[in-house]
Amino acid sequence: MDAKTTNFTISADNSSYPPSISGIQNGILAYAINQMDWFSNGSKAQLYAIGKATQLEFKVSYNENKPAGGHTQHVWDSGVVVKAPTLDSEGIIRYTCTQCSATKEETINKLTELISYRTHVQDIGWQEYVSDGEMSGTSGQSKKLEGINIHLSSDLEGSVEYQTHVQDIGWQGWVSNGQMAGTTGQSKRLEAIRIKLNGKVADQYDIYYRVHCQDFGWLDWAKNGEPSGSEGYSKRLEAIEIRLVSKGQAAPGSTDRPFVTEAMVSYRTHVQDIGWQEYVSDGEMSGTSGQSKRLEAINIRLSSSINGGIQYRTQIQDIGWQDWKENDQMSGTAGQSKRLEAIQINLTGHAAEKYDIYYRVHCQDFGWLGWAKNGEASGSEGYAKRLEAIEIRLVLKGHAAPGNTDNCFYKR
Repeated sequence: MDAKTTNFTISADNSSYPPSISGIQNGILAYAINQMDWFSNGSKAQLYAIGKATQLEFKVSYNENKPAGGHTQHVWDSGVVVKAPTLDSEGIIRYTCTQCSATKEETINKLTELISYRTHVQDIGWQEYVSDGEMSGTSGQSKKLEGINIHLSSDLEGSVEYQTHVQDIGWQGWVSNGQMAGTTGQSKRLEAIRIKLNGKVADQYDIYYRVHCQDFGWLDWAKNGEPSGSEGYSKRLEAIEIRLVSKGQAAPGSTDRPFVTEAMVSYRTHVQDIGWQEYVSDGEMSGTSGQSKRLEAINIRLSSSINGGIQYRTQIQDIGWQDWKENDQMSGTAGQSKRLEAIQINLTGHAAEKYDIYYRVHCQDFGWLGWAKNGEASGSEGYAKRLEAIEIRLVLKGHAAPGNTDNCFYKR
């Protein structure tokens, strides 16, 4: 091989044996040689041996990958992974000579695990780490998850980040690479989780995860930072499964319902020529668009999971501002064909401490007005203009408004 011979023979030391015996022996030897990998100057060679009675014949084809530039040996760099290993298949790493740019490839062993994780469980504490889709937590014991650590395999380039929605706290900040998300020693349940990959691993894999949620059971698989669990229901997470899937490959199961959220604020309107519409929630439009139909009345209610109440009053054609109504009572009129012209909405109790309430209306001739907040008037007064639609939403106290807050009310 070093002499760059492409065809050569080697005499067999059993040539004195009867050809019927030596031929079989040499054929077995040639077969064994053909099963091996052969290299010349760092490049793989194709070698084919034929066993005969008195000799072995070899045929070789290979790239003449000899060092250039006068050096006698290749100096290989640290290599680049051109195919990442998985649990099911080997990977490939390619090395390049720093002296002459020659390359060679080697295999990377299959991974033993891609991702591992453990949970802190009510009355149990930290469980042992599990990996690659195994369940962490408990089943049938009604025990809440309180904290979680997640690690990537050291063979993967990149990081894993995750955040949890915690009882009485809400969404915590993102943590990464084995740090704890959640709490310990506070008896606070995890209610939801988001997990995502960063770096090269994010180009190679999607991360899927699903949770077992109190009263809902196993939810469907979430992926790449989507929320998994519930919000607004005060339901504990009881178990979790996490796995990496090669980029673009099929999910481990259904992805239809990974997250359950309860409407924070719901409302309906009584519309000219239509009557009462169905309830909508959390910023959806109630009323009509492009039909020139007046709103005549409204009901508004908070989620039962929110501690507090909601009150509201409306400015009505020929009547003016009505008294305050609350908690799904009707504000406005029915059967009198009187338009709503403006509205004010307030939160009460603990809800007012935790949230701001924003609302905006579509007003005749003005269109969509800016967002009003926490009891401000929205609509018009003195213009005899009908309200045609409304959107209402809750925002955590002090957080940004849903949109522009200019010109939420016109008065003359």
